Amino acid sequence: MTRVSQRAENNPAGSVLVIGGGIAGIQAALGLSASGYKVYLLEQDSALGGHMAMLDKTFPTNDCAMCTMSPRLVSVDQDNNIEIITLADLVRLEGQAGRFIATVRLRPRHVDLEKCTGCGMCSEKCPTKVPSEFDSGMGMRKAIYVPYPQAVPNIPTIDEKNCLYFRTEACKICQKVCQADAICFDEQVRWRDIEIGGVILAGGHEIFDAHRRGEFGYGRYPNVITSLEFERLLSASGPTFGRVVRPSNGKEVKRVAFIQCVGSRDASDRGNEYCSSVCCMYATKAAMLAMEHTEGLSATIFMIDMRAHGKGYEAYYQRAEEMGVRYIRSMVSAVRQDFATGNLRLEYAREDERNYLETFDMVVLSVGLQCRSDAEELAKTLGVELDEYGFICGGLTDPIVTSRDGVMICGTAGGPKDIPDSVTEGSAAAAVLGRKLAVARFTCITAPEYPPERDVSSEPPRVGVFVCHCGNNISGVVNVDELVQFARTLPDVVYAEGNLYSCSPDGLAMIRQAIEAEELNRVVVASCTHRTHAELFQQALKGAGLNKYLFEMANIRDQCTWVHSSQPEEALKKAKDLMASAVAKARCLAPLQEQTQPVVPAALVVGGGLAGMVAARNLADQGFQVHLVERTERLGGQLWHIRHTLEELDVQALMDSLAEQVRSDSRISVHLNSTLSSHKGSVGNFESVIASGDGDSKTVRHGVTIVATGAEMYEPDEYGHGSCDRVVTQRELERRLGLGQADLLSTVVMIQCVGCRNDERPYCSRICCAEAVKNALELKHRNPRCRVVILYKDVRTFGRMEKYYRQAREKGVLFVMYDDAHKPQVLSDGSVCVLDPLIGQELTFEADLVALSAAVVTPPTHKALSEVLRVPVTLDGFFLEAHIKLRPVDFACEGMFLAGMAHGPKFIKETIVQALAAAGRAAAILSKEKLTASGAVATVDRDLCAGCLTCLRVCPYGVPRIEDDVAVIEATACQGCGICSAECPAGAISLESFTDEQISAAVSALFQGERPERREVVTR
Repeated sequence: MTRVSQRAENNPAGSVLVIGGGIAGIQAALGLSASGYKVYLLEQDSALGGHMAMLDKTFPTNDCAMCTMSPRLVSVDQDNNIEIITLADLVRLEGQAGRFIATVRLRPRHVDLEKCTGCGMCSEKCPTKVPSEFDSGMGMRKAIYVPYPQAVPNIPTIDEKNCLYFRTEACKICQKVCQADAICFDEQVRWRDIEIGGVILAGGHEIFDAHRRGEFGYGRYPNVITSLEFERLLSASGPTFGRVVRPSNGKEVKRVAFIQCVGSRDASDRGNEYCSSVCCMYATKAAMLAMEHTEGLSATIFMIDMRAHGKGYEAYYQRAEEMGVRYIRSMVSAVRQDFATGNLRLEYAREDERNYLETFDMVVLSVGLQCRSDAEELAKTLGVELDEYGFICGGLTDPIVTSRDGVMICGTAGGPKDIPDSVTEGSAAAAVLGRKLAVARFTCITAPEYPPERDVSSEPPRVGVFVCHCGNNISGVVNVDELVQFARTLPDVVYAEGNLYSCSPDGLAMIRQAIEAEELNRVVVASCTHRTHAELFQQALKGAGLNKYLFEMANIRDQCTWVHSSQPEEALKKAKDLMASAVAKARCLAPLQEQTQPVVPAALVVGGGLAGMVAARNLADQGFQVHLVERTERLGGQLWHIRHTLEELDVQALMDSLAEQVRSDSRISVHLNSTLSSHKGSVGNFESVIASGDGDSKTVRHGVTIVATGAEMYEPDEYGHGSCDRVVTQRELERRLGLGQADLLSTVVMIQCVGCRNDERPYCSRICCAEAVKNALELKHRNPRCRVVILYKDVRTFGRMEKYYRQAREKGVLFVMYDDAHKPQVLSDGSVCVLDPLIGQELTFEADLVALSAAVVTPPTHKALSEVLRVPVTLDGFFLEAHIKLRPVDFACEGMFLAGMAHGPKFIKETIVQALAAAGRAAAILSKEKLTASGAVATVDRDLCAGCLTCLRVCPYGVPRIEDDVAVIEATACQGCGICSAECPAGAISLESFTDEQISAAVSALFQGERPERREVVTR
């Protein structure tokens, strides 16, 4: 064994250790690097990615999971200030915040990272096959292997347990065929000491072992599989290339059943008490995808409650029902196999108390998330505390902060959560450490280096085309080889090649090598979408010395193979047309130059509630000026109406403390009774006008904007609220409890989903179930004889809140389900009638008080603010994020972020985390002295401009101005939307990279082949 030391250059506080290479760890690492810190990214496995790398698609958008994640993996791999350390374990952490020494054990890969070229010959020739962990044991891998095609690093690892050489000292075939001499069988365990300023633990989770629920037959019946195994069946890169077939005989599945809560919501020793939060939705997603993959397939989901509590999830659930997914409220008691056919019989009881028996081709167990098996050992090494379920503890008011100073937690290492919550926590952890280590920012980083840009202005076009298989997403529908051959026939194409994943490190390296070897001066990638991948490929051009704007993309996945998967011949023709169009446009591309602008190191935070105060305080602690705008006369927002949380957090004390910290910080300018009347500019250099209630206004300049305007509670007009004194909202009940005015109540009935999950507001308000349980427990605590009845559609106490739901039942709180066809009725005397579906009878409760769990709604000011900021809102009125999974706190417009209930309904802890995440994302911009603006901006031909003001009227960002009767567009402020170019009556405005010549060439190329038949249009 050998030991090496690594001292962080100049200042150890300028570097951070991130433990875990899943999505939360990657988000934290990228955020820290962008903010000026050196990052050591530690991963136990041989590659980054975590469980997200195994998913097929993400809900509710059904984006390809790996195609969405791949750009981030490559960004981490190419970041000069992130060092990836795989096959590594933390064994010791000494010191204190700002100056830790982490001792890391490095297990041997037996492949030299520097020498390996990634040719794959070693794995191809290896004679040993074993079940693949990446395919959940449903596919096979070799003893020397790369875990998945887009892995980072994309270097194979030798599995000592299964390698013939390590077992018998024979073989060595991989070493014989390796032309790079990269195989090193004698590599030993090494030790490394790294000096760092802080630690972020993002170690992820494990999947519940389904063998523990023996009544379902997992491990005994081949057609009973777990939800993660089903994900691999659905995946185009999985063992069956996306075909949903039975493991027992390979036949297509026609009837599939999902059993929910396997290992979750189970207080016995066979499971976990908490709810795993994600299972209901991933089963819904999998059922819908399976029905899309296989014509005639039917899917049934056996559930207790449908917990579609995330943004957009209720609509997704409703879409699944409309599509034909069948939901049955029942817990399956047993699964039996018909050994003659391999079919599976499910026994279950329904609301009518009858037992049912159904037969399915396949059963999928929706297994929950649980803490890692080494969580206790890791917590001991880090010196942090675990909760009752074995997850790392965060605080109530500081959910990211562990019990040891300088050690943060994010992602599922801290408990079950969905992808956007893990991403948000990754950014939040970066923000919290950024605040703690702010004085050491930029002391340990190195700037990226690129080769000099090649002058191609005098060269004729030499186009290179790269066609991506995209696993099976493209090649499973169209013939990639035929596409490559077609590309070679197009004008000025001098090089065309196909590759498995263009966005992988190997694919990008292939593009760079081809540019240099073939002297390419235009590049076309035929693969997926500009939206997620364009910047990645542009950086590859830049790395090869080519101007990044000499790049064009043909979206032959989203726009072709995905939408025409059942029409391969037509899809191939369309793919050729899209490729020809992209090549035609690429031939006309010209190099563009980017401009830089200084960054104003100040932030504008709109909203003085919890999210606004947390974001402002974090940014101020990082050394930035903050303008905090609140439309009322006091800070605090909705916190004024909450006494305590379900976890017994004193909300009023939290609010008072935060408000005092904000008011006393000299870096925060608080603007009460004020609104935003104007907002213009671009990332790094915004200018806004703040209008106060007394008629005065103030203009401020700032580099970023954070929207944290919160939400309001719906004022019901149903169930007699407003006309019957006995009918109140949960908020009013909480107020009365605080004043001791509800202690003598004998019967309280609570009605859930008032004002939401209906036609007008189809979303779930997320917090209502927990609020009802909180008040019910408080009523029982004050008066154990009080009868509390909760009328519900689904009880959505997800995550750790499940234990409070159980406590409520144990204390005698009665839960009665209802549906929209049989809503409760509140009579004039306050009594409540409801049909109980379990017994099929109507129940009547003589209530002293009826408490309505009212919806969370957007304030009326949202629409006006969205117009001032020029940012979109959803159909429900909440602000719309750039990407629901991977950019949950960003607006699509650069430099603008959102947090708290302006984004959607959420709990106090979630609001704090999202506010910190927004601050972390903002700090990555504010920490820079200058930013580079895009070269794809609008330009004005002064000779053609008539000064007609059209561009001023149509620009949504207020960029154009008139000087000397001619329009002027500032390149650093232009957002590149192209509206001015399209509307200019004189044709005086051109959008670079989308000029008339380029668009005409692209459109003309689409019609080089056979035109569609013209159909006569009849008008009446």
